[in-house]
Amino acid sequence: MRESKSFGKRKREDSPQREVNIKYILLTEGTETEPQYFEAVEENKIQLGIPPIIKILPLTRSYGEDCWSNPKKILDRLLLNIEESTSDKISYSTLLNAMIECLYYSEYLSKHKEKIPEISRLLERIYRDILKVSPDDFVEDKEATVTKVTEFLAKEKPRICELIIKNIGDALNEQSIPYAPEIDKICLIVDRDPMSFTCSQFDYVKDTCIANNVQFYISNPGFELWLLMHCNNFAGMKEDLAAKFSSMQPPEFIDHIETLLKQEFSGYNKSKLKTQPFIQAIDTAIANEKLFTENIDALKNDIGSNVGLLIQEMRG
Repeated sequence: MRESKSFGKRKREDSPQREVNIKYILLTEGTETEPQYFEAVEENKIQLGIPPIIKILPLTRSYGEDCWSNPKKILDRLLLNIEESTSDKISYSTLLNAMIECLYYSEYLSKHKEKIPEISRLLERIYRDILKVSPDDFVEDKEATVTKVTEFLAKEKPRICELIIKNIGDALNEQSIPYAPEIDKICLIVDRDPMSFTCSQFDYVKDTCIANNVQFYISNPGFELWLLMHCNNFAGMKEDLAAKFSSMQPPEFIDHIETLLKQEFSGYNKSKLKTQPFIQAIDTAIANEKLFTENIDALKNDIGSNVGLLIQEMRG
């Protein structure tokens, strides 16, 4: 995991005295809609009443993590990355993911997407046969590990090896999460889909977030409900939504919510979200959220969301 490139570019400041920013580091289960939404919140934060001192930094998942949808798995990797960022440790998965990111920097994998399964198999061989480690183990000697892997790749995939050696420094720098535990906030934002997120996993994630000072935000059944709350006439939908939530399976109910979103927001597309209508209606969404539960324990089983509480906290 690393900062999203659209947010991760630091602005140089000429003043010798730098303002201390409070970062809200967001890890979202969704990799399309949620990052677009929170990018728009960051870009429009002054309009939304969020102080300039607040910086909203979504995380982008590294190679091999982008298809993950289970919040427990996502949280465990987040905590591993935080431990790395606040110490001198680095896991084998982070090190090897950085090496694979080099292939994206050079646009090798963007141009040769058919190579991705082959790269995945190659990674498995490196873990199993070359390094003989678990991905979450910590690296004992980073330089020796990089040497061992590049020597292997030089024989197996010389072109890939060349690209990795060229870009590995920058890739490793970007893997670090810029987290200052005394002032920054880490936020996990997920969906409550009981088909992929069991009750026991919910309890684990909630308790682990509390134990590690990670703020836990959830929408039941999904983030689409929070988006629908931006509608002026959401209150009129409440009873029907509650009834359908009880009678429909989660995928069917989310499809129903997306149908309503397309009716309410012309041109709605979760992959290419038109964010301005939502930004302009955030106060409406915060008010509508209170029509259902915002309680984290109740959201385990009941329809609702607590994402609005995050916006309110950012406002101070």
